[in-house]
Amino acid sequence: MTHRLVCVVCILSAVTTGAGCADDGGESIATDTADATDTTDTTDHDVPDVVDTGDTRDAPDSVAPEDTSPPREHGLEERVVNTTCRVDGAPPLAIVPVAIEPAFPSLDAPGARALTPAPASGRLALADRDGHVRTFEAAGDGGDAETTLDLSASCAPDGLRGAALRPDGRALVVAFVPNGAPTRLVIARFPIDPTSGLAAVEGREDLLTVALSDATRAGGALAFLFDGTLVVAVGDGGDPAAPLDPTSLLGKALRLDVSGPAGSGAAIPDDNPFVAREGVRPEVLASGLGAPTSCAVDRVVGRLWCADAGGASKGTLLIVAPAKEPDAPLSPLVASAPAGALAAGCGVVVGTTSRDTTLPDIQGAVVYGDTCSPVLRAFRFDGALVRSDEIIATLPAPLRALGEDADGHQLAVDADGAVHRLVRPATAPPEFPATVSATGCFELPSGAPAPSLVPYEVLAPLWSDGAIKRRYIALPGEATIGFTEVGAWTFPDGTLLAKEFLLDDDQDPATAPVLMETRFLKKDSDTAWEGYSYMWDRERRDAFLLEGAEIGTYPMAPGAVDDGGASVHLHTFPSRSQCLLCHNAGAGRALGPQTGRMNTEHDYDGFVENQLAAMDHIGLFGDPLPASPEDLPRFPDPRDESAPLEGRARAWLYANCAHCHTPGGSTPVAVDLRYETPLADTHTCGLTPKYRLSQLPDASIITPGDADGSELFFRLARRDGNQMPPIATLILDDPGVDVVRRWIDGLGECPPPAP
Repeated sequence: MTHRLVCVVCILSAVTTGAGCADDGGESIATDTADATDTTDTTDHDVPDVVDTGDTRDAPDSVAPEDTSPPREHGLEERVVNTTCRVDGAPPLAIVPVAIEPAFPSLDAPGARALTPAPASGRLALADRDGHVRTFEAAGDGGDAETTLDLSASCAPDGLRGAALRPDGRALVVAFVPNGAPTRLVIARFPIDPTSGLAAVEGREDLLTVALSDATRAGGALAFLFDGTLVVAVGDGGDPAAPLDPTSLLGKALRLDVSGPAGSGAAIPDDNPFVAREGVRPEVLASGLGAPTSCAVDRVVGRLWCADAGGASKGTLLIVAPAKEPDAPLSPLVASAPAGALAAGCGVVVGTTSRDTTLPDIQGAVVYGDTCSPVLRAFRFDGALVRSDEIIATLPAPLRALGEDADGHQLAVDADGAVHRLVRPATAPPEFPATVSATGCFELPSGAPAPSLVPYEVLAPLWSDGAIKRRYIALPGEATIGFTEVGAWTFPDGTLLAKEFLLDDDQDPATAPVLMETRFLKKDSDTAWEGYSYMWDRERRDAFLLEGAEIGTYPMAPGAVDDGGASVHLHTFPSRSQCLLCHNAGAGRALGPQTGRMNTEHDYDGFVENQLAAMDHIGLFGDPLPASPEDLPRFPDPRDESAPLEGRARAWLYANCAHCHTPGGSTPVAVDLRYETPLADTHTCGLTPKYRLSQLPDASIITPGDADGSELFFRLARRDGNQMPPIATLILDDPGVDVVRRWIDGLGECPPPAP
């Protein structure tokens, strides 16, 4: 396998977060993919569908009546007042209590160990500690529960430690401690009959066996990641030194490929962190576990949380991510915080991150508890820190298991065997939208923008690692835009800029691109702009507000974005504060909407018109355009080989660098890379860099005739700790970088500064 692990949290606080916010809009397919060479106007509407699942619109069966309406004269025919698209208020930080209701009143599950949806079946699977796995309809009352697997004759008392259905629904993997000696933990796979839905005990295939000295510390929690690989959380087995022993599987999170047919065993993914390291077990993903009880994957972000009951100390909650070194233990993110939240000696249980659209109050919060208490808690995590941690509900009896159904509804099983669903109390919903559907800006499931959203595109777009983008503006009431020929436009309070990020994962025009992110930038006042990022779930049913910066992983055909051959695309989701690093006051906040970049044609559902003219026609500007678009500034396309090379290079530098390198920008150096600034006044040509990261002894920021001897080119032509831009991009824009190289190499000498 060549897939990378989904929950790559170790890079969240490094160079991965942020500046994809810097361009408020959407590159077309032709200008935002690394291998694109077509410089014709290919607009947002060239993308087949906004959302790649759920759009069930079909062509009519009969011929449509003849259209007798007068021919269109403009791309935008009238202005629609924004009454539906809102991102008001402030994102919630506090944890708000929720209510509980019976979920499956006819189901009795006092020994529940795990509760998980059965893939593509509409059913739930319940694993009991005695060795039974039952399935039942998620839409029923639990009375139809039937035994899918019975291992009770093989399990030791309390012996079933984990169960997970393979994503394709064709196999069930369980972790259990068998009867008899020697004491051991067995990971076994059972084929599932596609007709009956039952697992065949006689088809048991043992994938892994780990010797134990103490069965109470066996671990055995299981979870499938987005890429289909299986994580097995193995306890220390009674040997406290084992977690840091690289030759032992004890105390480790293991990652296995169990996607093969029956009898093929478990394979080792070739991107496991220690697969090529001599003296380290190649199955190891991370080390440092004691007595893990449960694991759960965030259905949107993909982060893997595991609960570890530990020893005499209190339980902890851990993020499991690839370790850099085999003896580097996992660090607890929530260690019984606040004091008394988790009882010593009790089995801490972690549920998943709540992505239930009916529970906006705890959207994005991780639900957890312990088996000695009926109290459920939840905490918010922003990618680096726990922001809040509160009690959200109290069950009738102590907790046994947490889970969710296919729609993300949160479920809890108590010691009396009752299954409860978390629901909203009878209080007013929060003002701030926790999902894209709650913003009213897009119609779901079609993904169509609200009528008040004005689509647009920009020339010389910011490079966002090959993402396709769609951009929209929504103005409040009858308010207008302050137009300027050069520099940033001004926007009224209440302006909302929306941007969608999509991935063309296979370069096949017959298939829709994958919708990854919807991002909003809102102006609250002249001094207050805010950015918000929403990540779409894997089924593209809705997008969920993120607490902080994230990295999303998306499978793709090798070569879909660049020539690197990667089969997984990493997309950067910025934190709210990182949005404003690029959308800073010095750069004018909005960035994309300005005359030189907006002075291009756009396809308005089949009517192509210059954007400035179309926006002027419906009165979006406070005053009429001062001249026709032909006489107003227009940026060249950096990929247009027919345009002058200097203009193309300067446009690329403007889009990718000038939001920080501008007077009043967010950088401590005086470089000015605005497009309209003469080269002599950019403080780059022939000048010594303030910070020489290249270590080139004679490098100027720009050394005429020598791109490889220029500090500026050294920074923009790499993707590491010295790269520029420093955040939000992991892949080089090879065509754009080549334009800058050719321009610098062709410079004869630095022009004199203006008198």
